[in-house]
Amino acid sequence: MKNIQSLDLPKQELLKLNKACGLYAANSNITFKVLNQSKNELIIAVRQSKNVKGKYLEAKELINRTKDLFKEFFPNHSIHVRPIPYTN
Repeated sequence: MKNIQSLDLPKQELLKLNKACGLYAANSNITFKVLNQSKNELIIAVRQSKNVKGKYLEAKELINRTKDLFKEFFPNHSIHVRPIPYTN
């Protein structure tokens, strides 16, 4: 995950989040990048690249999965997602 060090989380939580992001990368070639974090808001870019399974998520599903993942770590933040789905 890019820019993970910019997140305001305890070290143990950062490790847990990074591990979860790594699973997305390994299984579906989905990567995340922190664009901005403020007191009440988090902006994340999510991108899916070509993968060996050939299964790809649409923008709406990328948004939902990203929000589900980050809500666990940032329950009091509004999470905004900038999806970049895979295109041939």
